[in-house]
Amino acid sequence: MSPSAGSVETWLIAIKKLQHAANETRDRWICNQPGERVPLKDAVGRIALTDCISPECTPQFDTSAMDGFAVSSLATKDASLTHPVQFRVIGTITPGSGCLDDSGIAAYGMEPCAEIMTGGRFPDRAGPLGQLDACVRVEDITIAIYGNSNSMEQWRSIIVTKPVQPNAHRRIAGNDIQCSEVLVKAGQRISSSHIMPLSSLGFQDTEVMRKLRVGIWSTGNEFVTKSASIADVNGPFLQAASTEYGAEADFLGYLSDDVQSLSQSFHSHALSDKWDVLITSGAVSIGKFDFIRAALDGCGAKVIFHGLNIRPGHPVLFALINLGNSSLFPIFDN
Repeated sequence: MSPSAGSVETWLIAIKKLQHAANETRDRWICNQPGERVPLKDAVGRIALTDCISPECTPQFDTSAMDGFAVSSLATKDASLTHPVQFRVIGTITPGSGCLDDSGIAAYGMEPCAEIMTGGRFPDRAGPLGQLDACVRVEDITIAIYGNSNSMEQWRSIIVTKPVQPNAHRRIAGNDIQCSEVLVKAGQRISSSHIMPLSSLGFQDTEVMRKLRVGIWSTGNEFVTKSASIADVNGPFLQAASTEYGAEADFLGYLSDDVQSLSQSFHSHALSDKWDVLITSGAVSIGKFDFIRAALDGCGAKVIFHGLNIRPGHPVLFALINLGNSSLFPIFDN
């Protein structure tokens, strides 16, 4: 009943056994997963119930990666300090703005360009302004203003003195997220880094698994009878730690040092379907009042390991309670 020196597991072997046990109990847990839909702000730390799939690509069209001017890169291929290229500004492109007015371009006598803000949409390549294929930064050009400030004839031009690379500072449609791309896989923990791409695609909420339900006991007659002024520190800690890792943790109270009482409590709570995991604290070593192992044996539990080669935590125990129909219920004792 007690862990012998030869049965003490290493940490790595214990982890492998826990992973194997998780695979054994996964189907039962998933079957009891109705799931729930929560706002994105509440989804961080939760487990995705289904894949979150992008309904479209982002950006949906080519946009500018910075403030500057949309120009024809081809027109700047020979630009230099001695041979500058001048462009006439025909309008301003902001995020969400409509198409530019391209009428009268032929009469300007110089290459057209458009002031473009970060996130502004480049003219379609097949359109009349499709030659505006790149963005030149404000700090790389000189702006000239012509005409009287009180006159409607005032207009601006920019002067470029070095070549601009094709597609410079241009975010290509679909470059961030592809249509039908899986943003979060089912079973994956949602992190804050997922919120931005989900929000960019219009997700307001997402479907997640319900939280793991953990039931926690502290053991010892001293807590049951309150005959000694001893504070229970493990119970509050285990409840807080379980909550910190995303579980719904219930403190179930105190268990007395009695094999039959312990065994009945373990079995009845495992059958109740109110919790997914049970955790106890205390009575798991090999002392006179350490009855956890005997109680688990009494309710037909399968002990996966009892004793780890670590300090502190050497007596820790993990077992699976057989609920029938090949269903196993996990219980930790430390």
